[in-house]
Amino acid sequence: MFDSTIRYFPALATAMAVNLALGVYLNIGVKKIRFCWKKFGDGVLKAIILAFAFLGLAYCFDATSLKDLGLSPDTIMTAAITLYVTKGCIKLANILGVQVGGTADSGSSQDPSTVQAKTLLSPEENDTSSSTIIPSA
Repeated sequence: MFDSTIRYFPALATAMAVNLALGVYLNIGVKKIRFCWKKFGDGVLKAIILAFAFLGLAYCFDATSLKDLGLSPDTIMTAAITLYVTKGCIKLANILGVQVGGTADSGSSQDPSTVQAKTLLSPEENDTSSSTIIPSA
């Protein structure tokens, strides 16, 4: 079963590398921030640590009875890849100047899958009368 975990590793490494490259481009090309080797090295180190953490967790779930909890190595690796692909897509959208996310007007109908975080609202907007209802899954 560890083979299935290893099968996902190239995709995870690629997603992390793309995310890292897009982050560098976004900061240098769009935000006009000077390149810093220390910050770049910190980002690479974090990516390596996270890659091995996901790989290690997937291995542990595969090697023990933890998979009885409903998680499998495939689920963990797919979640990790999805995380980094999503982060890369958001950075690419920012580079291209595309608005990602946003909030709907209080008078318009909202997609029920959209959740409005109350911590992002000002105290005046943070009343319970206009809270978004989260449908149960």
